[in-house]
Amino acid sequence: MQLVVAVRLMTNSEIWMTCLTAVIAVAGVIGACIFNNQLDVMQGQLDEMKAASKIAEDTLIATQRPWVSVNTIIGPRGLFFDVNGANLDLIFYLKNTGPTPAVNVRIIGNPRIDVATNDRISELERICDAASKHPIDSKMFAHTVFPGDVLTLNMIYSFADQPLLDAQVAKNYGFIMPVVIGCIDYSFAFGDHNHHQSRFIYDLDFPIQGGGTRAIKVSDGDKAANLLRLSPWFEGGSFQAN
Repeated sequence: MQLVVAVRLMTNSEIWMTCLTAVIAVAGVIGACIFNNQLDVMQGQLDEMKAASKIAEDTLIATQRPWVSVNTIIGPRGLFFDVNGANLDLIFYLKNTGPTPAVNVRIIGNPRIDVATNDRISELERICDAASKHPIDSKMFAHTVFPGDVLTLNMIYSFADQPLLDAQVAKNYGFIMPVVIGCIDYSFAFGDHNHHQSRFIYDLDFPIQGGGTRAIKVSDGDKAANLLRLSPWFEGGSFQAN
């Protein structure tokens, strides 16, 4: 028996259709590659636009935001002692050198006699970082400082109750070494909801005749402002602004 196999040849139309399908498939692959490449380019352009927008926003804030500097002196009552323990009269001068109002202006911090020299920076950061995380609320008690203006605030701090005062006197052989530590916390009135701060650390000591200073002897009693010295502790980066 002889086996006969029939082979059907493709017609011209079928050949053309096959070739067309292959061409379309190849074109689709090429098109997908081009499209993906275009997506990458577009994403890169979008990222660049976002970065440029962020730079423009930061530049606007830097050039238009308020800048509050702080200068502090001892008030007329100086350092005095009563049933509350140790008290210090301070006057803060807050000047806005920026072009827009500073709002929600607050003084954060107070005099201390329980902070070791090596712990001053960490304590400054703790106090001011906590303030920077506090939600900005227009209803909270705070001040506004307009461009070029100086806000004067007279504050009397009761900063060491009698038990703490007694403990420090016993520890330091009758002396205390007060430090004023904190920051001016404020915000930008127009759109920027970040906290801005000017940080400070001051030493309070007793000038002695002939030059030099010493810690304050509690048994000497109250001391008027003219008998004390309040000076920036520059090692702590006093008057840092951000």
